[in-house]
Amino acid sequence: AGVDTGAPDSRSAKLKVRFALAAIVIALAGIGAFWSMTPDETDPIIDDLQVAMRPNSIAVLPFVDMSDSQDQQYFADGIAEEILIRLNDYPDLAVIARTSSFLFRDRPAAATTIGRRLNTAYVLEGSVRKAGDRVRITAQLIHADDGFHLWSETYDRQLDDIFAVQEEIAEAITEQLELPLTPDDRDRLARRRTDDLEAYDLYLLGRHNWATRTDEGLVSAQRFFESAIERDSTFAPAWAGLAAVYDALPWYIDFPASEAAERGKRAARRAIELDPTLAEAYAALGVLLYEFDHDWRGAAEAFETARELDPSYAQGLGWECLFRAVIGETQAALSICQQAVTVDPLSMHATWQYASALAMEGRIDESLVAFDRAMADRPEVPEIQAEKAGLLLASDRYEEAIPEYEAWLRTEGFDSPEDIRTVISGIRDVAVRERGKEALTRLEGQGRVRPFNWVQLRAELGEIDRAMEWLEAAHAEGDPQLLFLGVDPRFQIIRDEPYTRRIMGEIGLPTIAGE
Repeated sequence: AGVDTGAPDSRSAKLKVRFALAAIVIALAGIGAFWSMTPDETDPIIDDLQVAMRPNSIAVLPFVDMSDSQDQQYFADGIAEEILIRLNDYPDLAVIARTSSFLFRDRPAAATTIGRRLNTAYVLEGSVRKAGDRVRITAQLIHADDGFHLWSETYDRQLDDIFAVQEEIAEAITEQLELPLTPDDRDRLARRRTDDLEAYDLYLLGRHNWATRTDEGLVSAQRFFESAIERDSTFAPAWAGLAAVYDALPWYIDFPASEAAERGKRAARRAIELDPTLAEAYAALGVLLYEFDHDWRGAAEAFETARELDPSYAQGLGWECLFRAVIGETQAALSICQQAVTVDPLSMHATWQYASALAMEGRIDESLVAFDRAMADRPEVPEIQAEKAGLLLASDRYEEAIPEYEAWLRTEGFDSPEDIRTVISGIRDVAVRERGKEALTRLEGQGRVRPFNWVQLRAELGEIDRAMEWLEAAHAEGDPQLLFLGVDPRFQIIRDEPYTRRIMGEIGLPTIAGE
């Protein structure tokens, strides 16, 4: 399918792909929970990607908050993340993404175990004690192969010296790994993105709250990023963080999508203006352009620039993966998803996106394994449950679909999830189809879920008109899954319906516009 390079008007500007917003713990499925793995067990998803331990690779673990009040975890996290960002600027060092590294905060493990699970050669751990205008940072570098401590240092400094400490730690690590530093490398490591300590503290609070991906967390993140910008209007990462928050807000709270889109794009472009090398700003612009404006060319350019600037920015890879799938480039989507899983091997959303991309490529069995992996440690994520159940149904794997649908309905709070058994019996056997239709009507009246969830079930029962009614309701709501009508195997059954084709054309999907 071709790509329409225009930016067609949209009747559903609120389209938002929630898949990229999940940031929840994942684990290995199929042979048991990931965290119960023995040291010799491996991850089949990672093995399939042929990810070997890279000699110059590092995971920066969350630093421990050692403050007396125990209320500085956001600050300790921020220190660790800033060191991670500085190290990530070094081209010869592979850095594991924050999502995966920070999962070990509440799951203590030996450095050797962490190295195996993250496919990384080195681990950096540390602690932070903040008191008044003083800060003590302790850091130690550990060889993941044998647990040997290569280097450790304690820094007692004034708080206003915090940026220099981050620079010193990053440079010490590169020296210990015997990585040559060019003048340009030293400049990148020494780069300060703000000199305002209060703006920096507010930014860290914004990042901390953004990572929660909750209603309250996103509202707080918006407030903190805006406050950081008030303190320092040239602080590019705060603008980029604000752009990402605006992308998410309409799907977590009652926030006008059109306003979020305009504010988000303004923030992203301001970040780019201030720092043209900031990958996260380009990635945020890309997701805003394709989700709200359906500007496929602009989004593609923004994502490509983000990937060129930072090929290991996991959030950006996730957004681009879904974008490539939307425009029909499923092979490219799969490749980018694989890259995201390599960089962020324990990220639920990266594995979820990989599962979706595999399904769009028709690799159903592999897709189902990846779905299980994404849900193994946090199974009650309704969007993933519904997608996996629908994929099984579309593959005529009825017995396997039933428990998945029941789990989804229970998660969503339905009174009688067992009614889905009657529904699927009606799909399988025309003799009991009327009973299946009645059971689905009961389910539709029991809980409030997105209309899109009923489209496939009604169509599978042979009620195309009813399916189209639900599709129209989904379109009116601006359901994000509409973006996948052209590629998701769950909706193959309705793809050639005239109303489906019309909606796809109105959305401006390139799989229609480019035909």
